[in-house]
Amino acid sequence: MIEYFDNLAPNYFDKNYVNIGREYPVLYFRHKYILTMLDDQTSGRAIDLGCGSGAMLVDLFKRGYEVLGADISSQMIASAKAFFGKSTRQRCPLFVADIEHLPFADNSFDLIVCAGLIEYLEEDEDALREIARVLSADGEAFISVTNILTPFWIFLAVLMLSGVWRRFRLLQGFKQYPRKVRLHFPRVLRSKLSRLGLVMVNEAYFHFSPLPFPLNQWFADFSTRVGIRMEVLSKTPMGFLGRGYILKVAKRLAC
Repeated sequence: MIEYFDNLAPNYFDKNYVNIGREYPVLYFRHKYILTMLDDQTSGRAIDLGCGSGAMLVDLFKRGYEVLGADISSQMIASAKAFFGKSTRQRCPLFVADIEHLPFADNSFDLIVCAGLIEYLEEDEDALREIARVLSADGEAFISVTNILTPFWIFLAVLMLSGVWRRFRLLQGFKQYPRKVRLHFPRVLRSKLSRLGLVMVNEAYFHFSPLPFPLNQWFADFSTRVGIRMEVLSKTPMGFLGRGYILKVAKRLAC
């Protein structure tokens, strides 16, 4: 998995935040929703776990936070360092770190962003426990995962079991692929965090698509265009159709 993200690092920011092109701007929407769901507070110590190219770090810094970044990929850290310096003319403390064993003291951060990370782990518990440990009293955290409730995963499961999915990816030139992304029930994630003293404040769904895989690849323009319009469903009762889920929690109880 580390090698996979190391290889993505050089073009990660441009692909996901600038040169969106024909592909669905998944990370752009996730980023946008998290910023929209932030409180009016513009100070405090914030960390982005799985900071990638540093896009979230820059925006949090511009809002007044003291920011730190951590990622398991050394190449992502290098990219984030360069991007942050170029964007702010400042330096940001950046760490190559494992979310399941964070090198920070208890109650270190007022804000934690952990977007698209725990779904790559074998299980949730250690990472969520670390998030709860380093989050300060009354601090808030954003955690995003891949939503199992969207019906489109049923089509993907059939294709994977039949072998069609693998052949399609090889045909398209996807020779590298990370460890299988785990799907999450939002309710189960909320329950796990509640037991750690982290209670839900807000939630949002993202990444809507009118077509299942591989049709969304074959008809990428249509799928992207219509899917973006479907983003208005994010906080409606139909939000579960989104493939991504963002949960905002606050540390209100003693862990």
